[in-house]
Amino acid sequence: MVALNDKKLEEITGGTTSISGTILNAFKGIVELLRGAGYAIGSGIRRLQENDLCPLK
Repeated sequence: MVALNDKKLEEITGGTTSISGTILNAFKGIVELLRGAGYAIGSGIRRLQENDLCPLK
């Protein structure tokens, strides 16, 4: 193994410029969460407009 000096260590790059699977999975989770929330809000608005609410007993 070769020891690197400080100048060579500063020139090392990698890892941060590509999109990783973790980031894609997090983005997918956010999109699914927003889609589910939109579906629930839309269903609630539709049920209010049609007066199709469950009676409270």
